[in-house]
Amino acid sequence: MDLTKLVELANSETLFAILFIAGLIYIALYVKGMLQSNKDDNHRRENQLIDIYKEQIDKGDKREEELMDYLDKNTDQLENIAGTLKGVQTNIEKLEDRVEDNFMSVWKELGTKENKNINKESDL
Repeated sequence: MDLTKLVELANSETLFAILFIAGLIYIALYVKGMLQSNKDDNHRRENQLIDIYKEQIDKGDKREEELMDYLDKNTDQLENIAGTLKGVQTNIEKLEDRVEDNFMSVWKELGTKENKNINKESDL
């Protein structure tokens, strides 16, 4: 090729059109690559969020199970305490009855002694 043909080619609209189309194709491929990259990043982040969500659900289930175990143990302890309190209440009731019986016995004894004292004084 000689120089005049290169100059004509450089001045022609065909070269400009070819370069313009090549530029558009390059830009389109670049944009497509960026969109694909963003899509891949979004997909990766979604997967990370899903993994974190599943992990939190698993941890929540574990915490719930531990809490239920604790509540079961706590309920057993409260039942034991309730049984103990019933026993204490029964013992207190028995003690009250015995104290009342003893008090009545003492009261009767004092009453009979008072009657004896009155009878002895009247005999004098």
